[in-house]
Amino acid sequence: MNPNLIAFLILLVISFAVPTALFLLLRASLCGLLSHTIKLQAGITFYLRSFLLVLYLAALSGAIGISFDLKPDSRFMEYVWKGATGVSSSFQSMVCFVAVYLVLITVLVATLKVKVDELSISNRFLFRVRRLVNTGWHHSVSLSTAFFRQRGRQCA
Repeated sequence: MNPNLIAFLILLVISFAVPTALFLLLRASLCGLLSHTIKLQAGITFYLRSFLLVLYLAALSGAIGISFDLKPDSRFMEYVWKGATGVSSSFQSMVCFVAVYLVLITVLVATLKVKVDELSISNRFLFRVRRLVNTGWHHSVSLSTAFFRQRGRQCA
């Protein structure tokens, strides 16, 4: 088999392995952050899958940009250095993507966190009032349904 092809295949394997390892390391904490912020399972799945997909695409774009056009009488270290150039390009693409994704998630958390807190406060208030009403304390609670509707509009 051609040594150029072997070196390129090794580069592709490394380019698949590194994003997979990075995703496995970050998946649990990213899933926890997204579940706290988004509170929608489909949104969490979307952001995790898009993170993995773009990690793979960033790594592969860096790896495919390297051409192994070494002469057949080249020494082994020339193939190693050419492979290292490809791995470096892959890492550079992944670091740029992770930095952009980090900014995106930070903006997402910053914008949605306030709304989630406001909704959770109003939901806790409504839950306590409804619990009082359902347990027989309805004669001491005199809040109309118009109040609940108005309160819900303010938080949405």
